[in-house]
Amino acid sequence: MHFYTYDFAGLKTHAREAGLRFNRPWQKELVVDEKSCPFCKPDNGHRVLLKDDEIRWYVIENKFPASPVHYMALPEKCWSSDRLRILGGVKEIENALDLLLKVIGGQYFRVPMHIATNIGTMAGQTQPHLHYHLAQYPLIKTEFRNTKEKLLKLYSQRYKDLILRDNEMVIGVGGARAGQCFIIPRDDEFGSLPTVLSQAISWLIELYSRKFKSTEGLTPEFSICLYFREGFSYGVFVPVLANHGAATDAMCLQEGWPIVLPWPHELTAEYLKS
Repeated sequence: MHFYTYDFAGLKTHAREAGLRFNRPWQKELVVDEKSCPFCKPDNGHRVLLKDDEIRWYVIENKFPASPVHYMALPEKCWSSDRLRILGGVKEIENALDLLLKVIGGQYFRVPMHIATNIGTMAGQTQPHLHYHLAQYPLIKTEFRNTKEKLLKLYSQRYKDLILRDNEMVIGVGGARAGQCFIIPRDDEFGSLPTVLSQAISWLIELYSRKFKSTEGLTPEFSICLYFREGFSYGVFVPVLANHGAATDAMCLQEGWPIVLPWPHELTAEYLKS
């Protein structure tokens, strides 16, 4: 895990003067069309694994699985673009996580799994109907816990990169892309997992939406991935703040390049806390 600290001349002063309201002309408005949505159709051909009529969410098998185990959790209907950008708010995030954790807590509890969702084309979203992926993650047995422990140790030394630290979790800026941050539990068992995670995710979305709104008036597109191995290991929140840091760009995998990390992480953390 690498945390790069590039410092480009004048960036810090300019960023403050510009308010970090980046020009993102490549970012498009989210367009939601319920009539053409494959998931809103009464018979979409997907096998339903689990359904909750009270919260109006359901879990289906993915028709095009990316791993041996690959499910999707969705609300029954498409949401407005404004609602989609915030994942419906705290309660809807909690509904989705609660439903998916029921699946993780069953047959596949001891298999490394991840929950992921993408909002926006540049973040990798191909269908405007909100959906979370639940998929098996091919890691060696100890990798999740080792990564979690390494992250906790790292942030215990890099206070300037922290944006939140409480009794239940640590959230710090770092990783391959500008604005990326990690959500790390301080203990294996803490509170109600769906409640705590939904509050943290909603807080991050609101924070980045407020701080990194573009000059065109759009909040950042983003990806979220939560990793599980006999419990919650850690999460990653990745806002798309630079075109070449997007999931659709081949260069996005080149960690540490200015193309994906055009300003240092400590600048992001400092600004988010201002």
